[in-house]
Amino acid sequence: MNSSAQQVELADGGADQVRQYDADEQLDRGLIDRISSRDTRAMYELYLRYHAPVAQLLDRISLRSRLVDGMVRDTFLTVWKSASDFRGDKRVATWVYGIAYSRWRMTLRKQMHSPNRGRTFLPASTDVVAWPFTRLSFKQRAIMAFAYGLGLSREEIAVVMRCPINSVMVQMQHARRRLGKLMQAPAN
Repeated sequence: MNSSAQQVELADGGADQVRQYDADEQLDRGLIDRISSRDTRAMYELYLRYHAPVAQLLDRISLRSRLVDGMVRDTFLTVWKSASDFRGDKRVATWVYGIAYSRWRMTLRKQMHSPNRGRTFLPASTDVVAWPFTRLSFKQRAIMAFAYGLGLSREEIAVVMRCPINSVMVQMQHARRRLGKLMQAPAN
């Protein structure tokens, strides 16, 4: 841990827990405080910090690039509107990714009720490397993107996805097993 780290006490399920936050997290929390006061410059700074990871996450789990821009906009609009609701019980990054995941789920629900539902979330790429990921369920793709694309812990993934940690672990095991089978070389 670097010397500029700060200890912050957090309530987690009734038990107090102490976490170390580094300078980046302190900066993010300062930006959220300023955003809750309607500081547009702070919103712009947070947007610059998180636009690329949020866009990559949404692109990986939705598999349809044309929908990503709208979901990214919705994510940051929600951050702007709800910054004052940020309780500080999780990292800012986890909170922002949770909002992005919620925007994706809302978009998915809308698409599933649309007359074109089969076309919107079909794989957009014929990329041989990306193809196995298209064979995972939506939830498994999201978990893999959070874990390996963004480096979130299982606990943080459970918070973002609003599900028990055991569900995250089971889905991750199923995804790994499925990917392993899909990526095996054909028998000669």
